[in-house]
Amino acid sequence: MDTKRETKEITTSGNHKVVIKTYATGREFNEIQNCYLKDAKLNVIGGVTKIEGFSPTSEFEATKKTLELLVVSLDGIAENLVDRILDLRVDDYNEIVEALKEVSGQKKTPL
Repeated sequence: MDTKRETKEITTSGNHKVVIKTYATGREFNEIQNCYLKDAKLNVIGGVTKIEGFSPTSEFEATKKTLELLVVSLDGIAENLVDRILDLRVDDYNEIVEALKEVSGQKKTPL
């Protein structure tokens, strides 16, 4: 299902224009969360659920998935977005990631 969604443009401190979707769908949110949980093991001990086996690369994988799903264009170009964003200065990259955390619900769901 490909529906048109509202987007917004942000400009990074390095003057890169990035168009992002203004929200994540439930499907997108679940795909992002799966990056965190795919290698994890859940154990219930004394009625408390504990997450074990958390992969240290899961944060990077979740960030890449978020970029893939929620960035529409970078400097007017829609191709090869993830790699092009990863090649930006770290300040620009971090500004984009922070903006995406706001719209993807990741700031509301700590793991």
